[in-house]
Amino acid sequence: MVDTTGLESMLNFVRVNGTVRFDRYMDEHLFSSGRGFYDNAVVISWNGHFTTYAEHPAFAYLVYLAVRSQGMSGKDFLEIGGGSGHFKLFYLQYAPSTKYISVDASQRLAGFQADVGGETFVGRVENMHFADGSINGIIFANELLDELSCRVFKISNEGKRVHIGSEGYVIEESGSLAFTYLPAERDDFLLLYESFLQRFRPRIPNGSVICVSPILPKAISKMARVLGRGKIILMDYGFWDDPSHANHRIYNDVPFFTSDDLRCTLDEALKNPYETDITHRIDFEFAKWIAEGMGFPARLFNIGDYFESFAEVTEGDKRILQRPSISQGIWELTTSISEVVLEITK
Repeated sequence: MVDTTGLESMLNFVRVNGTVRFDRYMDEHLFSSGRGFYDNAVVISWNGHFTTYAEHPAFAYLVYLAVRSQGMSGKDFLEIGGGSGHFKLFYLQYAPSTKYISVDASQRLAGFQADVGGETFVGRVENMHFADGSINGIIFANELLDELSCRVFKISNEGKRVHIGSEGYVIEESGSLAFTYLPAERDDFLLLYESFLQRFRPRIPNGSVICVSPILPKAISKMARVLGRGKIILMDYGFWDDPSHANHRIYNDVPFFTSDDLRCTLDEALKNPYETDITHRIDFEFAKWIAEGMGFPARLFNIGDYFESFAEVTEGDKRILQRPSISQGIWELTTSISEVVLEITK
């Protein structure tokens, strides 16, 4: 069912702004205060709009083992985009002495996280208020990056030079919202990403479409600024230069998801603002390049290898891992390649 209130609000947004670059539309669609999808509609649960690994206690325990094996258990733990608050709930059960802080752009979701304990703040990752170097331990985010508003670039490549000639915009068309490609806005971020493509993806096929967030460099920079010493651990769906991800690199459309967790078309998403999630797969090689350009060592893993690499299991761990609520998720998580982990060290 179309939400006419949301549609009218977004039509007015586009009318006022004329032609709206897609990332600006996506930001308003998802995060408009009190109206956007994350303040108005989202339900993160098995029976809601979608679920994530963070809803399962096994995921929190494996993250805890990874943190502990690197000598950072009990230190500061800042989670960004904590969603329903279930990950925070589970993690604090395993590491109750942790100074746990969560930050969420959604007032509604931040309320759920605050009910769990620790500290909770409403804010966006690129605008976090924490002092320089004030977090010593872990900065963590699960499925945050694919919610950072993305630009939709169409690639030109005739075998001589990778070029971004056009990008996605949202316009009003006969009283409806429509997506179209127009000449790209050749700002500093476009030049940065184009430079990355020329260096690292010189053979990208002509006509390919890639979604990438202009907020991503700001987000990594902000996380690095507030981190004193420790790790930034970012998990999400995406692609990188690993053979296991070779078939997931380039898409010809942006993935959009409806309330029943099924992919829908772009036109369907634009008909139902504030009720439809919009996500995109992350170019993790670009995120790693950004971190290394700031002088920070960065590594990429698929999620299964990450948990296998860092989980040092004691007899006490084995007893916990054998609990029915946890054991049923361990095999799936430790063998999965469905998500990518970017680990940045400072």
